Amino acid sequence: MPEQVGVGVVGVGVFGQLHARVCNELAETRLVAAWSRSDRSLEPIRDLYGVYTTTDINELVARPDLDAVIVCTPDHAHAEPVVAAAQAGKHVFVEKPMATSVADCDQMIHAARAGGVKFMVGHILRFDPRYWQAHERIVSGGIGKLVHMYARRNNPRRACERAFGRTTPVFWLGSHDIDMFLWCAGSEAKAVYAQQNTQLLSDEEGPDSVLAVITFANGIIAALQTSWILPDGMPSDLDAAFEAVGTEGCIKLDASLDGLSVYGPAGIEYPRSMYGAAVKESVTGVLCHEVRHFARCVIEDTEPLVSPEEGREVVRVACAMHRSASTGSVIQLTAQQTQPGYS
Repeated sequence: MPEQVGVGVVGVGVFGQLHARVCNELAETRLVAAWSRSDRSLEPIRDLYGVYTTTDINELVARPDLDAVIVCTPDHAHAEPVVAAAQAGKHVFVEKPMATSVADCDQMIHAARAGGVKFMVGHILRFDPRYWQAHERIVSGGIGKLVHMYARRNNPRRACERAFGRTTPVFWLGSHDIDMFLWCAGSEAKAVYAQQNTQLLSDEEGPDSVLAVITFANGIIAALQTSWILPDGMPSDLDAAFEAVGTEGCIKLDASLDGLSVYGPAGIEYPRSMYGAAVKESVTGVLCHEVRHFARCVIEDTEPLVSPEEGREVVRVACAMHRSASTGSVIQLTAQQTQPGYS
């Protein structure tokens, strides 16, 4: 077993650059390469880390010093690099959402199984200690039998303008909470009803907001609110919360703030530190825990906490939300199948 995992980062936008830094600093990983469609966007990676860069995905995955890839391309563009890596025998971590279509998820799952590689979807709330504790209380019966859940995840426009027209608030934001719902419910989604509106953005940019209700096969219900048009004057880039109500108690989680408030000439600021803050010039936070877990799975030949099948179910529910919002109908979801190539 390797003592370190040689990693190539595919896609070097905001989150890809953060992944590159994490892989360069963790003891379990070493950053060996990066890919982007644009050579110019690779310049900061070359300058900072002196690693190999390329605009040819097949060239990247053919490298003998590469054990795994972390795919950080836009939501709709995950399938091509994931499949290329799996076919080359490289382990794969793909950022959430796994894709924006179930067909792409199936293609990736098939390639990973055929290649015999580890395949993990980056649903980072599983590694956030706040959400982890909420989940543990729920599944251990700490609030009795789970009855319903609620989550909201909203961004100001400044935080997601780069994604307008390339994804939706459900995929961009809501996929976090859909995964949390599924993880806590321990049941497949049975029906989805959603409504969306567009008043600030154009039809090509995507809906402003989506509100949805999910009914699970075991009777639990969950409500999701997601939007990416909050005013740019918001003091934080995230407005998020999670609630769970059971027969013997409830859980309330405010994820909008990380606990630090700064009062200065520009007003009040709430800096984000949970996912990728620097301490003594080294990055720390939840993303480090998530990438370390993936690397340990490769090193120790264990299964990731988030499976590709779970990532697929999130996409299936998200797609149902959009079908429901488009048709005004409740979308009934058939029971999942477990064999390869299910649809």
